[in-house]
Amino acid sequence: MDPERCRFSRMVFVAEREPRIDLRGLADRLTEWSADPLAAVLAREMPDGPTRRNLDRLLPGRKRVVNLLWPDAEPGAWHAEPAAVAAAALGAWARARGRCLVLLGLQVAQAFGGGELFDLRLGEVPMLVLPHPSGRSHALNDVWSRARVRRAMTMFVANFAA
Repeated sequence: MDPERCRFSRMVFVAEREPRIDLRGLADRLTEWSADPLAAVLAREMPDGPTRRNLDRLLPGRKRVVNLLWPDAEPGAWHAEPAAVAAAALGAWARARGRCLVLLGLQVAQAFGGGELFDLRLGEVPMLVLPHPSGRSHALNDVWSRARVRRAMTMFVANFAA
């Protein structure tokens, strides 16, 4: 098997939400998903867009990226309680399947109980906190920071996702 394709196979990258997707046609599923937070999170695969492209440029390779929350009418608004519910469901799923989580951004880390950038959490579900790959992320605007992300990911993959 091609190592580049399987490098992230045991990982799930967790982002905040994609602000610009069309939710038409999902109304029937929203009620179902509100009763099952895990199904909702796993259905929120990050679509192709600027954030996904930035992540793919930073860390090339096939990966699963999900958003904790649906976009809403309030750009920039963060809903901590629904994010924490989604994080708990995703954490339990990852623990049961032996997966690792890469938390993209401090708000996502907060939903999983807190943490600072580049924190590595060991436990039932290994987690690494990285800067969110949006174009607005000051933590990724210089070569040194991008190199730090790559080094952290290389170590995380070698130790926890192999």
